[in-house]
Amino acid sequence: MHRKRRNRKLLGDAITSSAVTLPDGIMAIGRLDEDSEGLLLLTTDGQMSKRVREKDVEKEYWVQVRGQVTEDAMNKLRMGVKISLPAFGSREEEQTASDGDSKQMYQTLSCHLQLLATEED
Repeated sequence: MHRKRRNRKLLGDAITSSAVTLPDGIMAIGRLDEDSEGLLLLTTDGQMSKRVREKDVEKEYWVQVRGQVTEDAMNKLRMGVKISLPAFGSREEEQTASDGDSKQMYQTLSCHLQLLATEED
């Protein structure tokens, strides 16, 4: 399944472009959402990529908040946020905040967030 491209360049375009010379087997570690910005690491080491993306690697997000964040919303974040994703086949998938997807924070806090930085331990 492919998403609409909205006339924008994607990382895959640059990697496969003949104008850019990169080592064979180059891959991105993780991803950046369309509305996000930050550092994207590239590697040819599949094992390193896998280790960095594992669920037990803690990710920390720095955000700038516009509006009020209630104590109730903060308590929900501290307890962990679960996201229900569409069912794939006959089983339903779930992700948590530790999976690296920061979109759930926007909905939980009910205010505008701007991601400033991420850190991994």
